[in-house]
Amino acid sequence: MQTLPALLRAARFLLGYSQSHVETSCKLSGRFLITLENGTRQRLPGAALAVKAFYELHGVEFLDPGDGHGAGIRWRSSLSTDPFEGQAFRAARGLADLSQEKLAEKAQVGRKFIALLERGDLKSINLETLKKIELCLRDLNVEVTKGTSSHGAGTRWINNLLP
Repeated sequence: MQTLPALLRAARFLLGYSQSHVETSCKLSGRFLITLENGTRQRLPGAALAVKAFYELHGVEFLDPGDGHGAGIRWRSSLSTDPFEGQAFRAARGLADLSQEKLAEKAQVGRKFIALLERGDLKSINLETLKKIELCLRDLNVEVTKGTSSHGAGTRWINNLLP
Protein backbone atom coordinates (compact mmCIF):
# COMPACT_ATOMS: atom_id res chain seq x y z
CA MET A 1 0.00 0.00 0.00
CA GLN A 2 2.97 2.40 0.31
CA THR A 3 2.84 2.87 -3.48
CA LEU A 4 -0.80 3.99 -3.48
CA PRO A 5 -0.17 7.73 -2.91
CA ALA A 6 2.13 7.93 -5.97
CA LEU A 7 -0.33 5.89 -8.05
CA LEU A 8 -3.17 8.19 -6.99
CA ARG A 9 -1.12 11.21 -8.10
CA ALA A 10 -0.41 9.50 -11.45
CA ALA A 11 -4.13 8.68 -11.88
CA ARG A 12 -5.07 12.29 -11.18
CA PHE A 13 -2.51 13.42 -13.75
CA LEU A 14 -3.85 10.89 -16.29
CA LEU A 15 -7.34 12.33 -15.85
CA GLY A 16 -6.03 15.90 -15.95
CA TYR A 17 -7.78 16.81 -12.70
CA SER A 18 -6.62 19.40 -10.19
CA GLN A 19 -6.27 18.50 -6.53
CA SER A 20 -9.09 20.89 -5.62
CA HIS A 21 -11.42 19.30 -8.20
CA VAL A 22 -10.84 15.85 -6.70
CA GLU A 23 -11.18 17.09 -3.13
CA THR A 24 -14.47 18.82 -3.97
CA SER A 25 -15.80 15.82 -5.92
CA CYS A 26 -14.88 13.41 -3.11
CA LYS A 27 -16.04 15.81 -0.36
CA LEU A 28 -12.59 15.97 1.23
CA SER A 29 -11.06 18.80 3.21
CA GLY A 30 -8.67 21.17 1.48
CA ARG A 31 -5.04 20.08 1.26
CA PHE A 32 -5.95 16.41 1.77
CA LEU A 33 -4.44 15.37 -1.57
CA ILE A 34 -1.33 17.48 -1.06
CA THR A 35 -0.40 15.60 2.10
CA LEU A 36 -1.51 12.25 0.68
CA GLU A 37 0.34 12.57 -2.64
CA ASN A 38 3.57 13.90 -1.16
CA GLY A 39 3.83 10.92 1.19
CA THR A 40 3.98 12.86 4.46
CA ARG A 41 1.14 10.93 6.05
CA GLN A 42 2.26 8.22 8.44
CA ARG A 43 -0.87 6.15 7.82
CA LEU A 44 -2.91 5.71 4.69
CA PRO A 45 -6.32 7.24 5.45
CA GLY A 46 -9.51 5.47 4.42
CA ALA A 47 -10.38 8.46 2.25
CA ALA A 48 -7.50 7.44 -0.06
CA LEU A 49 -9.59 4.42 -1.08
CA ALA A 50 -12.50 6.73 -1.85
CA VAL A 51 -10.20 8.76 -4.13
CA LYS A 52 -9.07 5.53 -5.82
CA ALA A 53 -12.70 4.51 -6.37
CA PHE A 54 -13.42 7.97 -7.84
CA TYR A 55 -10.57 7.57 -10.33
CA GLU A 56 -11.74 4.05 -11.23
CA LEU A 57 -15.23 5.41 -11.84
CA HIS A 58 -13.66 7.86 -14.30
CA GLY A 59 -11.90 5.13 -16.31
CA VAL A 60 -8.56 4.56 -14.59
CA GLU A 61 -7.38 1.02 -13.93
CA PHE A 62 -4.85 0.35 -11.16
CA LEU A 63 -2.28 -2.35 -11.90
CA ASP A 64 -0.57 -4.54 -9.35
CA PRO A 65 3.10 -5.41 -9.75
CA GLY A 66 3.74 -8.52 -11.81
CA ASP A 67 5.63 -10.07 -14.71
CA GLY A 68 8.79 -8.31 -13.57
CA HIS A 69 7.16 -4.86 -13.62
CA GLY A 70 6.11 -2.55 -10.85
CA ALA A 71 2.63 -1.21 -10.10
CA GLY A 72 0.99 1.29 -12.42
CA ILE A 73 -2.15 2.82 -13.85
CA ARG A 74 -3.73 2.96 -17.30
CA TRP A 75 -6.96 3.79 -19.07
CA ARG A 76 -9.42 0.91 -18.69
CA SER A 77 -10.75 1.53 -22.21
CA SER A 78 -8.75 1.41 -25.41
CA LEU A 79 -10.69 4.32 -26.91
CA SER A 80 -8.30 7.23 -27.38
CA THR A 81 -8.18 10.53 -29.19
CA ASP A 82 -4.62 11.11 -27.96
CA PRO A 83 -2.37 10.12 -30.89
CA PHE A 84 0.94 10.80 -29.10
CA GLU A 85 -0.27 9.47 -25.70
CA GLY A 86 0.35 12.81 -24.02
CA GLN A 87 -2.02 11.96 -21.17
CA ALA A 88 0.08 8.88 -20.38
CA PHE A 89 3.24 11.01 -20.45
CA ARG A 90 1.54 13.45 -18.05
CA ALA A 91 0.68 10.49 -15.77
CA ALA A 92 4.28 9.24 -15.98
CA ARG A 93 5.46 12.68 -14.91
CA GLY A 94 3.02 12.43 -12.00
CA LEU A 95 4.33 9.00 -11.02
CA ALA A 96 7.86 10.40 -11.09
CA ASP A 97 6.61 13.40 -9.05
CA LEU A 98 8.04 16.00 -11.42
CA SER A 99 6.75 19.37 -12.56
CA GLN A 100 6.89 20.14 -16.27
CA GLU A 101 9.81 22.45 -15.56
CA LYS A 102 11.77 19.78 -13.67
CA LEU A 103 11.14 17.14 -16.36
CA ALA A 104 12.20 19.59 -19.09
CA GLU A 105 15.38 20.35 -17.19
CA LYS A 106 16.22 16.69 -16.51
CA ALA A 107 15.41 15.57 -20.07
CA GLN A 108 17.04 18.66 -21.61
CA VAL A 109 13.98 19.51 -23.69
CA GLY A 110 11.75 22.57 -23.86
CA ARG A 111 8.96 22.87 -21.29
CA LYS A 112 6.67 24.12 -24.07
CA PHE A 113 7.03 20.78 -25.89
CA ILE A 114 6.02 18.91 -22.73
CA ALA A 115 3.03 21.21 -22.18
CA LEU A 116 1.83 20.80 -25.78
CA LEU A 117 2.32 17.01 -25.64
CA GLU A 118 0.37 16.69 -22.40
CA ARG A 119 -2.48 18.90 -23.65
CA GLY A 120 -2.70 16.98 -26.92
CA ASP A 121 -1.97 20.13 -28.92
CA LEU A 122 0.86 18.75 -31.07
CA LYS A 123 0.06 18.36 -34.78
CA SER A 124 3.31 16.47 -35.38
CA ILE A 125 5.98 15.17 -33.05
CA ASN A 126 9.74 15.33 -32.80
CA LEU A 127 10.61 11.71 -32.05
CA GLU A 128 14.09 12.62 -30.83
CA THR A 129 12.64 14.96 -28.21
CA LEU A 130 10.06 12.36 -27.18
CA LYS A 131 12.84 9.77 -26.81
CA LYS A 132 14.75 12.13 -24.49
CA ILE A 133 11.68 12.32 -22.24
CA GLU A 134 11.23 8.54 -22.30
CA LEU A 135 14.88 7.97 -21.39
CA CYS A 136 14.71 10.52 -18.58
CA LEU A 137 11.64 8.79 -17.13
CA ARG A 138 13.36 5.39 -17.50
CA ASP A 139 16.26 6.70 -15.42
CA LEU A 140 13.63 7.41 -12.74
CA ASN A 141 12.23 3.83 -13.00
CA VAL A 142 9.06 5.03 -14.78
CA GLU A 143 7.77 4.08 -18.22
CA VAL A 144 4.85 4.98 -20.42
CA THR A 145 2.84 1.94 -21.49
CA LYS A 146 1.20 1.90 -24.89
CA GLY A 147 -2.48 1.32 -25.40
CA THR A 148 -3.73 -1.93 -26.94
CA SER A 149 -7.05 -3.16 -28.29
CA SER A 150 -8.05 -4.21 -24.75
CA HIS A 151 -6.92 -1.19 -22.69
CA GLY A 152 -5.55 2.30 -23.00
CA ALA A 153 -2.12 3.81 -22.42
CA GLY A 154 -0.75 4.40 -18.95
CA THR A 155 2.36 4.38 -16.83
CA ARG A 156 4.07 2.10 -14.33
CA TRP A 157 7.27 1.57 -12.45
CA ILE A 158 9.65 -0.44 -14.57
CA ASN A 159 10.48 -2.69 -11.63
CA ASN A 160 9.38 -3.06 -8.04
CA LEU A 161 12.30 -1.03 -6.72
CA LEU A 162 10.78 2.30 -5.78
CA PRO A 163 12.82 5.48 -6.13
